[in-house]
Amino acid sequence: MSILSHTPPRPRADLRAVFNLPLIGQVARDLASGGTRIIWYALAIALLLLTAAIATWGLPALVITAVAAVPVCMIAIVFMAWG
Repeated sequence: MSILSHTPPRPRADLRAVFNLPLIGQVARDLASGGTRIIWYALAIALLLLTAAIATWGLPALVITAVAAVPVCMIAIVFMAWG
């Protein structure tokens, strides 16, 4: 290695702590570096959380999720119809 080689700056201590967490560390590193895979990570995490909620609480978790998704779907339909 030469003296002129670029070494990236080291992240702050609080960010290093978040980056080392087992569940969200990879997502946090990808988000900090400007990666494009973050959408897929977020989608997978949301699906896993929904599955865990349904396994834990059953039908009420599924119903609450469906009711919460209604406004999002309505706004999407309005935007698609609008333009």
